[in-house]
Amino acid sequence: MGSVIVTRDPQGALAVTAVPDGAASPSAPADPTTTAGPTPTSSAGPPSSPPATTGPAPTATPSPTTTAPTPAPRRTPSGGVPAGYGGLAGASAPFAAPAAAPMPVVAPPVSSRTALRPTGLSVPAAGVAAGHLSDLGVERRGGTLQVPAGPQDVGWFTEGSVPGQAGPAVVVGHVDSWQGPGVFSRLRELRAGDTVDVPRSDGTVAHFVVDSVEQFGKDTFPTDRVYGPTAGPALRLVTCGGPFDPATRSYVDNVVVFASPR
Repeated sequence: MGSVIVTRDPQGALAVTAVPDGAASPSAPADPTTTAGPTPTSSAGPPSSPPATTGPAPTATPSPTTTAPTPAPRRTPSGGVPAGYGGLAGASAPFAAPAAAPMPVVAPPVSSRTALRPTGLSVPAAGVAAGHLSDLGVERRGGTLQVPAGPQDVGWFTEGSVPGQAGPAVVVGHVDSWQGPGVFSRLRELRAGDTVDVPRSDGTVAHFVVDSVEQFGKDTFPTDRVYGPTAGPALRLVTCGGPFDPATRSYVDNVVVFASPR
């Protein structure tokens, strides 16, 4: 059995169309804005990641380490100390040693950026009151310790310790000159228990007491005892002594004062 579809033609008149059963109904005109295509399927999620590779975890490459430069080893002078001009050897002094000028025991404070150093030396029992210490090093030729420029000058071996700090501090002075006694002319008179004070550039004073006063030939100078390491602060005062050798214009011995903190 068929069906009848009633429509209007373009002029508005009714039109009757017989359609047999089973025929497809005319579809509505397609929307020109719609594009036919396959219906998209929903996705359960992003594609699965590839399986992780098993194995040891990567290790970070260690950064290169910076090695601090090794400080140059301190030099040790060789032999005895030529700390006497020898002008008065074997003869009495033509005049008395000049009186030591008063020395302030405490030096004025300085900037903390300034390296600590000794600024004077006071040895009452030997008449020493020096207000300045010159810097002494090691002679390039021969390796001996340098000596102060003048008979009344006192020098400090800068490659040793600062007085009051760990290790031996070595201070040198002349015993005499052709003009008269030197600053350390009475060093051999010191006895155990005598005091020594060393003002320092930070305003403090290193206090010492004499342990012993000893005399050595310059060819058998006790380098290890004078310059060798010590458990704590130590002080050595060095000058010339013993017989005078006219051929070398120098004394054959050294007088060394060993002192420890008090």
